[in-house]
Amino acid sequence: VAFACFAATTATAQSFFRPSMDRAGRWDLTLGIVQQGSETVSGAQGSSLELDSELGWRFAFDYNFNNHFALGFGLEFIRPDYTATIVPQDTGIPEQVSSTADQFNGQLKGIWNIFDGPLTPYVEASIGWTSLDSNVADGPPITGCWYDPLLGYICSQFWSTYNSSNLSYGTGVGLRWDINEQFFATAGAHILFIDASNSADLQFPSARALFGWRF
Repeated sequence: VAFACFAATTATAQSFFRPSMDRAGRWDLTLGIVQQGSETVSGAQGSSLELDSELGWRFAFDYNFNNHFALGFGLEFIRPDYTATIVPQDTGIPEQVSSTADQFNGQLKGIWNIFDGPLTPYVEASIGWTSLDSNVADGPPITGCWYDPLLGYICSQFWSTYNSSNLSYGTGVGLRWDINEQFFATAGAHILFIDASNSADLQFPSARALFGWRF
């Protein structure tokens, strides 16, 4: 209901802006920030994962088939702090690990701009994958050596970490403003669902503020 009232108000506001601008057949390139909310998920035998709210970056490009409908691809990179409660099978005594995760979201998305004018609400749906890296080593380091023509023979250690890649999908609503023929801005509220096969699914609400270039 609130969104319907908002859309009606936006339709009235169109008269205060210049006439309809043609988006059809043009590309949108956007860059901006994402404020992702916190999430807590419980696992087997008392294990759990608590991820803190964190600010991240978003990059996306879309193709406008007409003034209303666009298809594109979005990338997000976020580094949330987390606390994991782990219950070893041999002792059954809970242990806590705190670190910073690397989260990468890659999503194919469809966008519907409700009005064809420069100020319009939009709805979005997306599907893709999410990669989470705990940055916690899952075993002893691996030593690799190579020859550098300037520095000579070099050896270094590498660590494998606990990580996972899962199917994810999302939806959201927001507002788009075409400032002029080249530049636009969007702001919206979205939610991302991550299909975690070994535990309960993760749900991340987020707020986005993006600036774009149309060409």
